[in-house]
Amino acid sequence: MEKTKLAKILESMPTWEVRNTAERLLSVAAENGAYPEPGNTGFSIRFPIGPGWEFPISVAWIYPSDSGWSKTRYFSFGKRTQGVGPENLPEEVKEVMEHWTRSLDKLPYADHCSAKNVDAWVVSHGNAVRHIDELAVTLKDVLVRLNAIRSIDLEDFKMAEEVMERVRKGEEEIYSSEEVRAHLGLDG
Repeated sequence: MEKTKLAKILESMPTWEVRNTAERLLSVAAENGAYPEPGNTGFSIRFPIGPGWEFPISVAWIYPSDSGWSKTRYFSFGKRTQGVGPENLPEEVKEVMEHWTRSLDKLPYADHCSAKNVDAWVVSHGNAVRHIDELAVTLKDVLVRLNAIRSIDLEDFKMAEEVMERVRKGEEEIYSSEEVRAHLGLDG
């Protein structure tokens, strides 16, 4: 059976310690609603925001070498909004991502790098291995915070779908804005 692209990337890590570090971060991602997206030389860890949001947010990039994408290399952590500028993110997501980048900026062993729509901190393989516990907790923190936003959005989305279904079935009355204003006594 042919190996998956992700398995090939993991096997190409320079040492078993680096591979174990990558696998631990993948485990944290999977346990917290994120998923790996293999590329040509490495993979990103992405988080799907939720209903009505077509594109995921990348929060990490992992490579077997210093050959990465858009200045990311080795183990890189940060944010990239797929297909949309960061200014178009929902306010709650912006706040979580700002907290995430402030956390990364405090890591003394991480070097800042950025490019268009990418704001990241690079951690060498050796430092990632040495600091895996802190990196795993930091990654989990941003994913837990994103999950909290997504669960609220999912609840709102589900409630809206239920109301729309009742409207379609004729079980829910619909009022014009004039009727609502008159009922509430807003038209003087």
